[in-house]
Amino acid sequence: MKKVISFLLSLVIFCGMVVSVDWGLKNGFRSKDMPALNYELNKVKFRNYELINSSLDENTVLVLGSSELSSQKDTKFHPRQLMQGQQTQMMLVGAGYYQSLEHTIELAACSNALSSRKVALIISPQWFVKGGVDPAAFASNFSEKNFIGFLKNDQLSKELKTKICTRVLELLDQGNPAQASRIRMYIEYYVYDKANLFDRLYASVYSDYLELKGNYTAWKTFRNVQPGTLTDSLKPLDWNTLLDEARTYGREQCTNNPFFVYDEYYDRYMKDALESKKNSQLDGSYTISSEFDDLSLFLEVCRELDITSLVISIPVKGVWYDYIGFPKTDRDAYYQKIRTMVEASGNQLADFSDEEYSDYFLSDIMHLGWEGWVKVSESIVEYAESNS
Repeated sequence: MKKVISFLLSLVIFCGMVVSVDWGLKNGFRSKDMPALNYELNKVKFRNYELINSSLDENTVLVLGSSELSSQKDTKFHPRQLMQGQQTQMMLVGAGYYQSLEHTIELAACSNALSSRKVALIISPQWFVKGGVDPAAFASNFSEKNFIGFLKNDQLSKELKTKICTRVLELLDQGNPAQASRIRMYIEYYVYDKANLFDRLYASVYSDYLELKGNYTAWKTFRNVQPGTLTDSLKPLDWNTLLDEARTYGREQCTNNPFFVYDEYYDRYMKDALESKKNSQLDGSYTISSEFDDLSLFLEVCRELDITSLVISIPVKGVWYDYIGFPKTDRDAYYQKIRTMVEASGNQLADFSDEEYSDYFLSDIMHLGWEGWVKVSESIVEYAESNS
């Protein structure tokens, strides 16, 4: 009996510490005062939905993507430069191997704070390889904190939660079995209300620990970020002028190859592999992939949360894909499959498939370039303004 009392007393003290320290961190670090945080590309931010939520307001679009979010980030054409101070803001979330399922969880965790009800998902054809997202890569990006936030969202049906949880466990069982075991406990507790007393206690305490750890890590990581500014006094962006500037800049960066990729990338990754890459993808396909099922889950979450998202379909680099022999018919079939899915779901589509042969839409063989960022940013601003 004494051991039980001692344990309960320790638990009460621990919970009190969690509440007090967490309050101090939250009140000492308010990201709404730091609009520049929207454009920080750091997994500490991506894994903390509460940190993301604290920056979301009626003028902010939650922009979800993959490695292209960091492409050309130091140029004036990237949103972190282009959108600073503008009325419409973008909360950028994503890095390499962040794909549909990861963003499904992110959206579900963030939705209660998303007062703008505006979400843009940038999808890349390379997500849709036959195997879909790599289990090890998914596990390395997976956030338990965000997953718990998703499980706690009472706007989602148990049926949809079950489908998402089944897919998450399928990947974690391969990518991180130890973590999968803990995730099963969360699911039993939050979705099915079947966890035993010990598991309930563990899940509750551990989720508090994750919250404390996440907030402390965020404070430690971003405490020196310069606030940035927001103003309504800036003139609207001149998209046509920006496009001209982007093409000029792209032309200056792509001088040593016929594929219109920037020189450093060509020298490092392509030049010495040209012979082996020639017609190496004659059987390539993006039309049969489990990623389509994951994308369907994202669209279902949008429906149940009553969010009309903007899905942005990025093309491949046409001149390079012709060189490696990747069938044009399959590429076109992939674009059409995306169109059909998005339109049937009632969401909006920014379809850039006709930019395959635009010289500077992509900066390398897969990532957004200078012209691409201007056009994608314009599509997001138009989406935000039309849904105000």
